[in-house]
Amino acid sequence: MKLNLSLLMVLLAVGQTHCSRSSGTPAGQTDEQATVLEHSEVIGAAGGSVTYAPDASGVSLELVIPPGALAADATLTIAHRSDAEFAGEVVSSLVFELSPEGLHFDSDVRLTIGYARESLPQGVNEGLLSIRKRVGTTWQVYPTSVDQAASTLTTTITGFSTWAVALLSPPVLAPDGFALQTTNSLVLSWNAVADAQTYTVYRSTTSGGLTEPLASGLSATDYTDTTALAATTYFYAVAAANAAGEGPRSGELAGSLPQPTSVLIALQDSNALHYVAQYWRDGVVTTLTDGSQDAYTYGVFAVGTDVYVIANEVISGTGEVAKLWKNGVVTPLGNGIDASRAEGLFVAGADVYVCGNSALAQYWKNGVLQTLSNGMGRGIFVNGVDVYVAGSEFNGLHDVATVWKNGVAAHLTDGLNDASAMAVVVDNADVHVAGYDGNGTNSIAMSWKNGLPTPLTTGTQNARAYAIAVDGADIYVAGFESNGTKDVAVYWKNGVATSLTNGTQTATARAISVFAGDIYVAGYESNGVKYVATYWKNGVAVQLSDGQHDAFAAALFLLH
Repeated sequence: MKLNLSLLMVLLAVGQTHCSRSSGTPAGQTDEQATVLEHSEVIGAAGGSVTYAPDASGVSLELVIPPGALAADATLTIAHRSDAEFAGEVVSSLVFELSPEGLHFDSDVRLTIGYARESLPQGVNEGLLSIRKRVGTTWQVYPTSVDQAASTLTTTITGFSTWAVALLSPPVLAPDGFALQTTNSLVLSWNAVADAQTYTVYRSTTSGGLTEPLASGLSATDYTDTTALAATTYFYAVAAANAAGEGPRSGELAGSLPQPTSVLIALQDSNALHYVAQYWRDGVVTTLTDGSQDAYTYGVFAVGTDVYVIANEVISGTGEVAKLWKNGVVTPLGNGIDASRAEGLFVAGADVYVCGNSALAQYWKNGVLQTLSNGMGRGIFVNGVDVYVAGSEFNGLHDVATVWKNGVAAHLTDGLNDASAMAVVVDNADVHVAGYDGNGTNSIAMSWKNGLPTPLTTGTQNARAYAIAVDGADIYVAGFESNGTKDVAVYWKNGVATSLTNGTQTATARAISVFAGDIYVAGYESNGVKYVATYWKNGVAVQLSDGQHDAFAAALFLLH
């Protein structure tokens, strides 16, 4: 607890929001002209309240100190002054001094000021009164609860200082430091404005045409425009506001989102004898295996000019062996002989992470094996130093949907039915997972946020979720749901399903990504005879194979 001997003033002020003098007796007035009435009480660690009403007019001040706010006994003094020192800034008959100034509380203390309505200037809107703290020669607004029926104003404080109650007016200044950053979205930021309670962002596609707000009631000093479309120029401004109205707007800024520079899709096509590992990039197919044995692709990632692909190639006498290609050059994961599977791929800087299994769930970092547990790794995501793997862990009877963070398993399902996590994404410290659970009859497409489940389907028909993407506040999941006879390729946006196929042929969505409002999904659809590798942009299908042999799209990456 820190003490000093100066006085703290609590003032009931109206009108002006700035003070030209911070202390002292005004010119032409002596100390004897000021009437001072005091009330003191000792409050200790147990807490308590101090209330002082100098007369019967309704003027009062109350402090409610919770237990533990003070470490030791302290004498708190409320002094009611009657002088003209702050004339023009406050009602001169409503000046309080609290001492000792500089007293610090270890938890919030409730400060309530009671006022006499007849002492306020005629016509004052009491709903716009606000408690303020004096900082230098200006007043800093504190969140204030106004009870007009009781003629009281309440806020919380953590220490004694000079306080006042002033009539709130719209912010005088426009936000400065207005900046715009282009990532996957357009991100606006600005500096806080004195007297601001909220902020309003304006947007237009025409310079000078900022008439309609894009977002209002914002408490933060930043905003992400997740509705902006690629290749469209937008103009923005921001204004501060409070209960009294809106202040002037900032200067105008312009920005736009580019299209992705490349769309990459991992796929496997057939040569009529075997599946061949390939990836598709903006219409150009690159073949990775020679087609003498089956190879099944599962992931694709790009950083700069480098393209990474994972696939499992069948080795005679061994089975599938996990492999990684970088710019077409293959590297076996593990010893290249023993059976293994790779299903998830993530690249962070110079580090390459692949998850899968070889008897146990595991992941490789730059080819070095990290064993997890008895199960399968399906998807992987790296956030800073944290490595997240989505998959399943076997409990002796069923696969349990699981997420490992730095090797520590967290179960997402109860283990009563087979289930698996298939993909994981971390966004602003929130862990988002897509996968499926079971009800004993069908699989249920699921998403989880920080371990909390959201069923995407009812379980009356078979359904699974394979991929997840987060764009601002929106969560996208891709998978399939049966219509009773055929699997329908589906993506869910915030739990609402959109079908990508009409349900006359079997189809599945295996990957999803969102950029600048455009939704990209990769998967496959049957043509009635063979499966055709397909991707959809905003629901419009692009076929990646000729339909003569089975082909499947398994993963998607947007390079930008």
